[in-house]
Amino acid sequence: MKHERKDNKDLYVDGVRIPCLLLGTSPFIGAGQFGRRAWEYRRRFYDNPSNMAELMAEAVELGITHVQAFGDAVIAKAIEDAREMTGNDIQVVGSIGVHNFGRELEIMKVLGAKIIMTHALVTDRLDDNFRKCIDRISEIAVPGAVTHRPGIVIHKLADFDNVKIVMAPINKTGKYMAPSADEALEAIKETDKIVIGKKALSAGSLRPREALEYVSRYVYGVAIGVASSKELRETFTTAKEFFKNG
Repeated sequence: MKHERKDNKDLYVDGVRIPCLLLGTSPFIGAGQFGRRAWEYRRRFYDNPSNMAELMAEAVELGITHVQAFGDAVIAKAIEDAREMTGNDIQVVGSIGVHNFGRELEIMKVLGAKIIMTHALVTDRLDDNFRKCIDRISEIAVPGAVTHRPGIVIHKLADFDNVKIVMAPINKTGKYMAPSADEALEAIKETDKIVIGKKALSAGSLRPREALEYVSRYVYGVAIGVASSKELRETFTTAKEFFKNG
């Protein structure tokens, strides 16, 4: 079965709705792709978790109730604070295995994550450890896998039946789409997995409308990180035009 965006209908796996729009957390940790802005973002958010919680709460006001989060205690606390602020049970889509898989899995259990993915540091090895991590996730949540090498790894994930969702870089510039944009797009088009895009704005080098119109042709959903209220509203208001059931 191919998963496409044509009819804008929700997809479910084992009774869990797969969101089309997710608030990403890469800016909150000052991820490297943001270059010179990374340190500023980390100081603004990770060192001041209340700023994370406030943006999450604002996202809920826009109808964005899923957060794609790392298994990190500071981010987890911000999610819990945002839940209290909104009275809304914000849903978590986890990405774990950055430092300590077992500890990060426990954080996701506490948060009640219904979808948990292996981080690309685990996924892209495609080894016995990856298989074991997916098996452990399968016991408590819908399992998925994040990859930084979509043109290679997505094809190989066909051998892993219990991997239901793939999160992969996709953007109009072709940046981060290893080993090449053409190979990544081919893999995305051919897979039967549910694909959620990441790095869609190419670390802020693309305007939301141009970026999201493009990625919506190829993937079911997208996770987008933002660094201000203005970015949040501009980006997700635009995203809803292309991903109707956020």
